[in-house]
Amino acid sequence: MVEQFPHVVKGIYSINGVRVRTARLRAGAFQVGDPAFVLVHGIGVDSRYFYQVAEKLLPYGEVLLVDLPGFGASPRPHTPLSIAGFAAVLHAVIKAAELHNPVILGHSMGAQVVAELAVRDPEMAQRILLVGPPVDLRRHSFPLLLWRFLRSSIHESPKVAAFALNAYARSGIYWFSVTLPAVIGFSLQERLKLTEAKISLIRGQYDYLAARKWVHRLQAGLVERGQAAAPLVEIPRGAHSIVLCFEEQVVASLVELSNLSTQTD
Repeated sequence: MVEQFPHVVKGIYSINGVRVRTARLRAGAFQVGDPAFVLVHGIGVDSRYFYQVAEKLLPYGEVLLVDLPGFGASPRPHTPLSIAGFAAVLHAVIKAAELHNPVILGHSMGAQVVAELAVRDPEMAQRILLVGPPVDLRRHSFPLLLWRFLRSSIHESPKVAAFALNAYARSGIYWFSVTLPAVIGFSLQERLKLTEAKISLIRGQYDYLAARKWVHRLQAGLVERGQAAAPLVEIPRGAHSIVLCFEEQVVASLVELSNLSTQTD
């Protein structure tokens, strides 16, 4: 339960008829300019995915947890959303929360949403962490994607399996199935070429949805577009759901990003 955190402020935002539930967490009083962290989940799950990460981030700054439309406590919109649609909703939520230059994490589909946000508003998304960014799904058949998912799943802990089953049951098969085409049709590599954000990457050793060659290709592309260094962390023994089991490494990358200047050299 989110009530386990000190200083919780729950919010409900309505963006063009789409309702989004959030939780803003603080450990105490913060000064203007202290970092803020926004955590964006992937398809099928919700913001509860980040509770352990959020708890460890609180000494460094406030945390905004978002249930994307149709997931967790956020109601299902009348029509499916594209990745750009999810990014537009996230953009409006961060703006309404008055978070200036937050450090933004996106996991799996959330990595796509955050990348699209960085294209939409470079001033808002200047520092982003992409965790388990999915391969370019347009180039893969569904059976191959399913095989990649299953290969990753056998390396997940029972804790991950229990959480995922509960979360998928909450979001429902229908919303998962109508959202999946948006994930498959999104070109993360092409969108990242249009960003100016400082970007870090994390993948698990056994994450076949964020395959090693694919993430290295993303890293190389970031360097080519002018990022002097694009940190990549590969977590030994980790699979796709590393946020649940390797939160220390995720927090370390977020804190490192929060310490980077976003001013033009």
